[in-house]
Amino acid sequence: MKEATNEIKTISNLQYFEEVRRLLISGKEIQIPVRGHSMKPFIKEGNFVQLEAFQQRHLKLGMILLALHEGRYVLHRLVKIKNNILVLAGDGNINQLEYVSHEETFAAVTIKTFDGKKKDMQGFIPRILGLSWYYSRGIRLFIIRLKKIWNLL
Repeated sequence: MKEATNEIKTISNLQYFEEVRRLLISGKEIQIPVRGHSMKPFIKEGNFVQLEAFQQRHLKLGMILLALHEGRYVLHRLVKIKNNILVLAGDGNINQLEYVSHEETFAAVTIKTFDGKKKDMQGFIPRILGLSWYYSRGIRLFIIRLKKIWNLL
C-alpha cells in the first residue's frame, strides 16, 4: 500500500487557467484566489472571486471578466465595447487597456469573498461604481502628479 504524501506541485499560470477554463466549460462555477493589485480598490490580493462561464448575452459594461490577452490571463473590468472588441481595464491601472475578442473572454466574476463576507459583483451598484472609478482616471492621475510635485517642494 502506497502512503499518501502532501507534496506541493507548482504549475504555471497558463496551466492553472487552462484548468479553470476547462472546469467552466464543463458547467462548473469555481472560486479562485486573487493575486496582484491591478483591481484595487474593488478587488484586492487575498480576496476570492467566484467565476461563471462567459456568456455574451449577459454582457454588461462594468462587469469583471477573465480573458486571455497577449498570452496572459487578466481579470479586469469591461469599460467599453468598440467594433465588437471588448476593452478591459484594471481598476488600479491608470493608463493600460486590454483589447480582447469575445473568444478570448471565458469567465465573469459573480461574487467577491473577503473577510468571510460575500458581495455580488454583477449588480448595478458594483458595476456603476467600477465604471465611475475608471472614468475618474484623469482626476486620479492629476492628484498623483500633484502629490509628486508637493513632495519635491
